[in-house]
Amino acid sequence: INAEYMGSQPADASPFSVTFAVDVTKVRITSRFVLSVPVLSTVPTQIRISLSGQTDKMIVMWTSGSNAASTVEFGSDPSDLPFSASGSSTTYSASDMCAAPANISAQQAWIDPGYHHRVVLDLSALPPSSSQVWYRVGSDAAGWSEIVSFKRPLPPGPRTKTRFVAFGDMGIDQGPTLDNVARWRDKRDGDGGASAPSILRILALPTLPFLDAVLHFGDVSYARGTGYIWE
Repeated sequence: INAEYMGSQPADASPFSVTFAVDVTKVRITSRFVLSVPVLSTVPTQIRISLSGQTDKMIVMWTSGSNAASTVEFGSDPSDLPFSASGSSTTYSASDMCAAPANISAQQAWIDPGYHHRVVLDLSALPPSSSQVWYRVGSDAAGWSEIVSFKRPLPPGPRTKTRFVAFGDMGIDQGPTLDNVARWRDKRDGDGGASAPSILRILALPTLPFLDAVLHFGDVSYARGTGYIWE
């Protein structure tokens, strides 16, 4: 936190500023008030993919603070992304929520989600032999993500093997702190839900690098309209 000194000082004194270090792990907000949230970054974040039901199509999604053109550049080589696909973006506001606290603009309730972008890639344009798809998302106006990749879906057939992990019903967990990281990992306190142990078990799977898909049953959150829990 930077603060400029505004008190009285000699006329010939030079302006100066003071920098304060704040330990955010020890800050506790005890009052509710309307919060004006700064404009979200236009840089793409939260990039995710989804199967489309067709082996030659893949859905790519991301979130940003910009509703500029939704574009994905892709190819079979990370140094060359010759193909491009366009999509659309959408968002929602507090007034779209059905009831409190979700429709209240306050620090612990409504949080601006930004814009959710969605683009469908036609993978048939790629060479049949390419098993990895490299891509980046964004636009020249809003900025581009780093180049990332996903495994190309295999065509269905009697000899096609598919490895996937399935889970759901995540519960609520506020995450680890310095004094509860052990029970957060093991859920020994019986409080908070199963989200952390589930995620940690999935990340610990020895077959994780070889999985073809993830199936989530639902109940991704129990935020019940409380924005910071959802986030």
